Amino acid sequence: ASEIFTGDMPTPVKHFNPRFKKSFHQLEDRARRKLLAMLPPELSQVYEPLFFFEEQDEQYKPVIKAADKIAALIKCLEEEKSGNLEFKRAGQEHLESLRKSPLPEVIYFLDHFLPGYRLSLDELYLG
Repeated sequence: ASEIFTGDMPTPVKHFNPRFKKSFHQLEDRARRKLLAMLPPELSQVYEPLFFFEEQDEQYKPVIKAADKIAALIKCLEEEKSGNLEFKRAGQEHLESLRKSPLPEVIYFLDHFLPGYRLSLDELYLG
């Protein structure tokens, strides 16, 4: 959720320096708080535990990793649509990796939502 404000930071960069890692986590916490403050109180209460779960909580790791890969794939598709073919190979690799996911939600997203990311606004609107 914090990446809405901070953007996606590559893991090797985040973990390169312990002080930077700590500072970046503080920035992410501030971004989460800002996002929660934008929600109505009743939604904020529901989402807060999801925004601030413990990183060691193993049940969330596969879902978060899949969401991160989906976000990277979407970034690649957006770049390709803009004419930047430098992202084509990375997009293919992300898609292949995601297709192997054991999470049914990932496969559902790929089958039902991802095709829309390949369409122009006119194609989306006119169907």
